[in-house]
Amino acid sequence: RGVWSTATAKASAIVLTQVTPNGSEPVAACCMRSMPTGGRHGLQLWTSLPPSMKFAETAYASFRAADIPEIRRPNAVIRVLAGKVDNVIGPMRNATPTVFAYVRLEAGAEVDLAIEADELGVYVTEGQIEGKDGAKLTPAALETFGPGTRITLMATPNQSAGVAVLGGDRVKGELVFAGPFVMDTPDHAAQAHRDFLGGKMGRLDGVPF
Repeated sequence: RGVWSTATAKASAIVLTQVTPNGSEPVAACCMRSMPTGGRHGLQLWTSLPPSMKFAETAYASFRAADIPEIRRPNAVIRVLAGKVDNVIGPMRNATPTVFAYVRLEAGAEVDLAIEADELGVYVTEGQIEGKDGAKLTPAALETFGPGTRITLMATPNQSAGVAVLGGDRVKGELVFAGPFVMDTPDHAAQAHRDFLGGKMGRLDGVPF
């Protein structure tokens, strides 16, 4: 449902960005779908660069709906944005192995997918799905899983659902959180902060530095 687009960016520390869909006010999003009411639903997936790439050159790529492969099953559609799902490979290329797919399920539908990842999770954007131990997962719910090779998703009987499937390798190295910066050492976090204040990460109108 709706029109899809997606983008991927590789940035050492952080880069100032804004996305302006169809001439509207700027919003930040890496996965955007037009809603039936005319609004938009955006979802961002952030992954940590490995220590050796913390200060790598910035890279950016965008993909339109036609670039995103689909898997069609009875009462289900899976869009593969990154990684491999049922031998279908998404267009986004990340610094570390990453799985990112979006699944639309009609009410009561069930789908079984081949996905290999050290860590895997599902994030519900619409409707309800069956979670572990019989729990119902509703919008904004996140459930995580350990390593595996397959995942089964099932919508509840009376409601369709939209689910983001996220996975990848475990984080390598330490994680140091310093405001918006996620680095591997305190020194690198301080350097990122200096670069940001010095304008090395770009500038946007209305941002006072």
